[in-house]
Amino acid sequence: MSNNHHTIIEFKLDFFEMASLFETYFGRPRTVESLQLMKPNPYYIERALADLDVDSALYIGDKETDVVAAHRAGLDSVLIHRDSLPHVEVSVTPTYEIETLAELPTLVR
Repeated sequence: MSNNHHTIIEFKLDFFEMASLFETYFGRPRTVESLQLMKPNPYYIERALADLDVDSALYIGDKETDVVAAHRAGLDSVLIHRDSLPHVEVSVTPTYEIETLAELPTLVR
């Protein structure tokens, strides 16, 4: 799920030849109304859960809005601190915090 437009997500997945790795993905349409559905609104997270027919997941993001959206959807959250961005301080508590995606496998075991 992304606050980006759906076409941007499609482009990135195609460009990096990763589209086949995902069963579902969502971005917002190019409408003014879609601005109301941006994170921290959990709309697209809930839509993806329904599309996958699951009721639990681990949501990973690099912003406070990601953590809030995960919590609003009833999911555990992972806040990743990226080297390319300043260290993010958030006012909500993520379930987990990691420095790199390499740490993720230990969380999902």
